[in-house]
Amino acid sequence: MSHIFLAAKLLAAIPIVPGQSGALPGGPAGSAYSQTLTSTGGNGAITYSIVAGTLPPGLALSSGGVISGTPTPAGSYSFTVRRTDSAGTTNNTIYSILVGSAVVLSTTTLTASGSYTVLSYNTMVVEVWGAGGGGGGWGSVTTGGTGGSSTFLTLTANGGAGGVPAGSAPPGGAGGTASGGDTNTSGSAGGPGVGSGFFSFFGLGGGGGNAPIIGGGGASNSTNGLNGFPATGRGGGGGGAVDGLVGASGGGGGGYAKKTYAAGSIAVGTVIPFVVGSGGTVGPGTLVGGTAGGGQIKVTIS
Repeated sequence: MSHIFLAAKLLAAIPIVPGQSGALPGGPAGSAYSQTLTSTGGNGAITYSIVAGTLPPGLALSSGGVISGTPTPAGSYSFTVRRTDSAGTTNNTIYSILVGSAVVLSTTTLTASGSYTVLSYNTMVVEVWGAGGGGGGWGSVTTGGTGGSSTFLTLTANGGAGGVPAGSAPPGGAGGTASGGDTNTSGSAGGPGVGSGFFSFFGLGGGGGNAPIIGGGGASNSTNGLNGFPATGRGGGGGGAVDGLVGASGGGGGGYAKKTYAAGSIAVGTVIPFVVGSGGTVGPGTLVGGTAGGGQIKVTIS
């Protein structure tokens, strides 16, 4: 009998260690919620119960440790969960859940660097465009500048390269690359400058990634001297200048990155700093290149 008693005593001495403590992931009011509590240690099956405080209205805790349901009023809720194993050992742990405001469908377009405060969401889609490269000019040193990169959390969309000066069919600026998204698309390269007898074409500015949402520059076949046409949209490269016989190339379009965040992956109320790239400088000279489009960030809440 003493051996049996000793075994039972040792069995009861194994502590229960909660897998989580403190604040649990929150969620918006009116949206489905589910969070599973875990444990290590203990003996046999562990059951879960609320012994103090209250769950957010609309949520319930199962004996298996799953908190689920659809919370309704926004607010912060604190409660104590008791874990009990088959030997009667217990562990009490205090938790909290923040229920945010109900989701309001919205799209926010950001065209200057700053910070963004995360709103209540079921799904948050972030799209990032880098800036376009400036169009090449004509005469003297005329290469357009590289567009600036745009960043938001792990997403980076680099700017397109500037257009090349007028000459013998100069190549267009390379499109910017992108990384960190579920989708990453490079911008289009700028068009080359072309000379053709009495007529010439300057390079079309490259379209930003995910074109035609973000456009490029213009093009012309005029024999008269012309500055490059500006980009037709944010993220697009500027067009190259033309002198009637030879044309400069267009700047490359900015890259494009897109990522979808599921509810709870970023806490509501989080302040996220971001950078929006500026368009590359125009190629200077007797005739200047086209103005590039700046970068852009778009946040869609649903």
